[in-house]
Amino acid sequence: MSRLTASLILLLTAATAHAVPLSYPVCTKPDGAFGAFLHKFVNDHTFQTSRIALPLVTRLGDGVTAESTLETWNKTRLGKLKDVLIYTDAERKQNDLIQTVGFVHSQPDVAEVFQGQKDADSIKLEYWFRKHEGCWYLAEFDDWSE
Repeated sequence: MSRLTASLILLLTAATAHAVPLSYPVCTKPDGAFGAFLHKFVNDHTFQTSRIALPLVTRLGDGVTAESTLETWNKTRLGKLKDVLIYTDAERKQNDLIQTVGFVHSQPDVAEVFQGQKDADSIKLEYWFRKHEGCWYLAEFDDWSE
């Protein structure tokens, strides 16, 4: 599935996702730059679990069709994941994955992170982070992997 198709699916399901009230864990120290936050988030599992807004809005697709499933994951569901939620720097290097970061121009407190393979669709993951009271949180996760 192309990134354009995935983006269109995201737009179509965004209204549903934003209707889910999120609970943000307490953050005592506001974050500085998003890049520094992201580095810590992907490489420090304890920090990562403290910066996930719950329930985590999750879209699952097969990477081929435009169909997807919208789910909300609680802390218990997150703890039962068979695969990693987000690849660390070392895991990305080992699996030859790229990571890109973008910001939504109309919403500067929203950042999109993409992790995937350069020339294949077997791994295609998108993460949507939202800034809440000065701290960044993972609020939405999209898995478009084949």
